[in-house]
Amino acid sequence: MGELIEPIRNGFDYRGFADKGTPYIRVGNVRNGRLDTEGALKVPITIKDVDKDVVLQPGDVLFTRKGTFGNAAVVRKGQEHAIISSEIMLLRLKDKRVEPDYLALFLNSTAGYLQVERRVHGVAFYSISQTDLASVIIPIASVKTQKRLTELVASSIKAEQEAKRLLEEAKQRVEAMILGE
Repeated sequence: MGELIEPIRNGFDYRGFADKGTPYIRVGNVRNGRLDTEGALKVPITIKDVDKDVVLQPGDVLFTRKGTFGNAAVVRKGQEHAIISSEIMLLRLKDKRVEPDYLALFLNSTAGYLQVERRVHGVAFYSISQTDLASVIIPIASVKTQKRLTELVASSIKAEQEAKRLLEEAKQRVEAMILGE
């Protein structure tokens, strides 16, 4: 993978959480191939206050390196203003033959996870180094296959958003019924 991406960067360690501020992406915010910025804790700083080059861009792939290691998610438009924790690695593609969604899907697949699992270190708390992650072999699918997979991911995200909307509508109807409206 090392030849497909820019040098891997770890995020920024920060412990002072606040009620308002910038979303701070931790391991629990990267799961099931999705990045949850809405549920992220907030920090009272902005990315400009961070002394590391970890400014996010749509299309970046985030990878959990510590604790629950091996989860990947693509940064979507509107999510780039978050700050990533030091337990998250920033993967930015430089090889245009690989789509971000394809890279994340592969890393989240059994084949990807098994490669990562072989490279982790530790006894109680497992982690993977930048060098070891860069050595993971990524089979490059055809552009057509990658585009189709990207379309499936987009459809999945749209369906997930619709499901959330319908659930919220159902909750509002129940509340209205209870209140006699």
